[in-house]
Amino acid sequence: MTERSYEWEEGAELKDHTKKKHAILGEYFRQYLITRCQLPQREKFRLAVVDGFAGGGLYKCGAYGSPILFIDTLVKATNEINARRAAQSMKPIEIECLLILNDRERDVFELLQKNVSPHKAGAPTAAPNLHLVVEFYNEAFETLYPVVKARIKRANCSNVIFNLDQCGYTHVTAQVIRDIMTSWQKAEVVLTFMVSSLLAYLSPDKDKTGAQLEPAVREKIDAILRDQGLLAKQQWLGVEVL
Repeated sequence: MTERSYEWEEGAELKDHTKKKHAILGEYFRQYLITRCQLPQREKFRLAVVDGFAGGGLYKCGAYGSPILFIDTLVKATNEINARRAAQSMKPIEIECLLILNDRERDVFELLQKNVSPHKAGAPTAAPNLHLVVEFYNEAFETLYPVVKARIKRANCSNVIFNLDQCGYTHVTAQVIRDIMTSWQKAEVVLTFMVSSLLAYLSPDKDKTGAQLEPAVREKIDAILRDQGLLAKQQWLGVEVL
């Protein structure tokens, strides 16, 4: 069962490492949209975003969780992109997004719906060229994934982003990741994991199945392990520095 890192009903405290993580996520998503919408001849861009471990959406301090962060970034990026296109005498681009939000805890799920609803309702006015559909689910992600996959296939959407910010780091299997990456033409996965677990996995000679690693993979792993300066930067590894 997924561990609960926040008491959303009582007002979740925004931790420093989560604040940094959301800043990275927001800027990554903004740059993703800008890059994918830069072609002058493109007049429509369709994507699906799946937030598999969404949480309550809003922290006690008023900061956005990932679900509202996705909506806020969509609104701002859509306007930014079309302002640039207008300045270059290009036609505006219509962005169509299916946003799927899931949390397995019933009380958190209900809070998520409450917190997201005003932002969902305000999006059409804030960004007229954004066409946003938000769907809420209340399932364990491993159970929900086949349903989500079928839903995105029905939407005929080849551009997908899965935000899998799991608590406990064990609730998304390698099989699911492989299926995501092979089921869509253009798939992105934002996956949270523990760096210490990754380093333990990087054995010098073999992977966890006992198979020899490919030379190119081995070379990259060796470069990481040799760079002690990189691994020593605690703030890069999500460690709070006091």
